[in-house]
Amino acid sequence: MNRLTAEGDVAGPEHKVSLDIALKAITIDAAYSIQQEEDVGSIEVGKQANLTILENTPYDVPPAALKGIAVWGTMLEGRLQPAPATPQAAAGEAMAASQDDAEVTRAAMQQPARLMDHDHDH
Repeated sequence: MNRLTAEGDVAGPEHKVSLDIALKAITIDAAYSIQQEEDVGSIEVGKQANLTILENTPYDVPPAALKGIAVWGTMLEGRLQPAPATPQAAAGEAMAASQDDAEVTRAAMQQPARLMDHDHDH
């Protein structure tokens, strides 16, 4: 993707990859490298539901802004784990605490579905 050094220079621009390839490298290809591709690395029936839920889809931000996408939380074996609240999210946390568990889970499940609804090349 960006291949930026700490100084802001592009290191090896000829080695840049597309977003699709970068995401594949940290999901199914990473699972393959540890011989776990049958269990993790992609969202499929029968696989463990271990994933990171981002606040925005990487396809909707410029490449330079990818590292700034906030993590909403994770899912481990199908259980949602919201990320710890940041100071900016403290007000929203109080509201979420007042909602019942089913409503919070329903809202949380909409986030991954929204993020997966995008157009790109595979």
